[in-house]
Amino acid sequence: MADLSLRARLLLFGGAREQCEAGALVCYANNITANFKASAVLVDHVLRGAHPAELPMSQASIFEAIAPHRLTNRVSLHVRFGS
Repeated sequence: MADLSLRARLLLFGGAREQCEAGALVCYANNITANFKASAVLVDHVLRGAHPAELPMSQASIFEAIAPHRLTNRVSLHVRFGS
């Protein structure tokens, strides 16, 4: 899909880092490393005897926006993050 979008000069936005590495222009997704760390904490609680129903629910709170420099230059797009 990334190759097709580049040939057609269409912008491709993805929801995972892997899509950006494959050729998407911009990806916005939760941080997978933070998700694995949160999962490890929950597994630790369960292994120590906590009941899964008593564990707190959580949502992803760390997100990352990725714009590969090589692709932004290729389509003449200047990306600026921050204020």
